Parts: sequence; C-alpha cells; structure tokens
Amino acid sequence: AIERLAKKLGLHHSNPTKTPMSATPLLIPNRSERPPSEDFNYLSVIGSLLHIVNYTRPDCAYAVGSLARFSSNYDNSHLKAVKRVVSYLYHTRDHAITYYKECDAMPNEPIAWEAGSHPLDWKRNSTERLKIFTDSSFGDDVLTKRSTSGEIIFLNGGPISWFSRLQKLVALSTAESEIYAAIDGVKIIAHLKILLNELGARDMTPVTTYQDNQACIQMGSQLRNHKNARHYVTRLSYLQQQVVNGTIKFKEIGTKDQISDIMTKPLPDEAFVKLSRTLVQKLSDLYPDLRRTNETT
Repeated sequence: AIERLAKKLGLHHSNPTKTPMSATPLLIPNRSERPPSEDFNYLSVIGSLLHIVNYTRPDCAYAVGSLARFSSNYDNSHLKAVKRVVSYLYHTRDHAITYYKECDAMPNEPIAWEAGSHPLDWKRNSTERLKIFTDSSFGDDVLTKRSTSGEIIFLNGGPISWFSRLQKLVALSTAESEIYAAIDGVKIIAHLKILLNELGARDMTPVTTYQDNQACIQMGSQLRNHKNARHYVTRLSYLQQQVVNGTIKFKEIGTKDQISDIMTKPLPDEAFVKLSRTLVQKLSDLYPDLRRTNETT
C-alpha cells in the first residue's frame, strides 16, 4: 500500500526525511494559495494514509491526524506536508511493529532507554506486558483551540492500540487536557483487561499508566472533589474510580521519556527518532539474515 501510494504520487524517487512532518505546527490555510482539486486529490491521499497509520504505522499517527483536520480547507503548505508523510513512509517501509512471545527471544539492548519506561520492561516484570502511555498537547489546534490526546497501549513489547485525536471539549488547563486523555485511554484498558483475563493471558492486577503531569496523577489518584475541577467533576470521578477499583495505577514519567508525546505534537528529529523506535523497528536490524537477503537481491 505504501509503495503504491508513493509511486502514484511520484514520490518513490524523493529524498528521505527523518520525520514525517516538520517541527513547525501547521497554520490556518490561505485560501488564495489553494491548488486546484484536480491536481491533487487531498481527501483520497489522506484516506489512504489513515488506513496505513491505523493498522501498522503508529509513528505517523499525529502527522496524518493533524493533516486530516484540513481535508476541506487546505493550501500548498498542507499539500507539501502530505507529500512529506508519504515520502517518509516510503523510505521507512521496512519498519514494522514487533511482538515477542517469550522474553528470551527479545533483543538484549535494542534501545538505550532512560527512566525505566521502555516497553521491553516486561522482561523483568510479567505484569508490565500490558501498559499504557497517555499524554496531551494543551490547546494546540489553531482553528478550535482544542487539545490533542495521545495514547499508546503496549503488549508483549509492541503497541496494540493507539490514537492521536482532538478532544471533544475545550480544556481550560493543562491538567484538564491530560485528564481527558487519560480517561480515553482507561476506557480501552478496562475492556482489554477483561478480554485478556478471559483468554488466560493476564491477571486482573492494575495496568501501569504512564503520565508526565503531576496534577493529573494527584487529582486522578485521590477519591475526592477538587474545586478547580467542578466543570468536569463527572469525568474526573470516573478516572478516580478506575484507580480505586484497581483498573489502573499511575506511574510518573519524565517528559522526555513519555512515548505518547509522539502522538500529540510535531517533534524535533532527535526526539522523534528516539520515540519512534519504541513503536516500529527496522526489520533488517532485528533480523540480519533479512538484510543479507535484501542486499543479495
């Protein structure tokens, strides 16, 4: 699908980039610079990219999601950004999500990671085979000032669920936007815990939820009212109940190590490469025999 899309747009001879989008946020479109629709089918390309991202490439979820917001109103800068995503995917088409059945089959040191938050941590603790990272980018949408929620759920070393999307409500503070993001992730975790327990793949111990916002952790962990949360007290109560009931447990993580940060904003090259390697890995690096086969062919 990636190769077909790149060749269709004539991007299979493009120069590679380290990231799917520039670290500069997208601006409000200039209607006078909008290209003719017959020259580039923006909606069709976005639809193809959403299909790819939702199935195999979580590292491009934010880039595609943010560009999809301009499907009915875009200009040449957005068109250029879409082409960059396609080009990035084409040059990294050998990157894939990797899962492991047994701990011993996993690479020893695939990534130098800090803060003990790497998804491969379940080598040391079997309860960490399922974990979730949630994050948000406060008021980042240029059109509505809504925040972007990002969530990644890992199981056995690889992501099994992820999203990058605008929140439905306008958050009035960073803590509020982080709580909204955590709630969306916990809803999925509540279902996965029951499913995995019925399959005999996991017990009902709390799922570690990595969060880098202290206010979200404190407000979500304590079963009491907060005067600054009166306008979203019902949502906050739901999160508090999930902590008390043992569905999740919060664990603080440094902002630089927050993997779901890649789902909420455009990142500089170094930060993006570091985080993306926890989501998808180059197959030839994991399987040297595959690299030698490709070199031979």
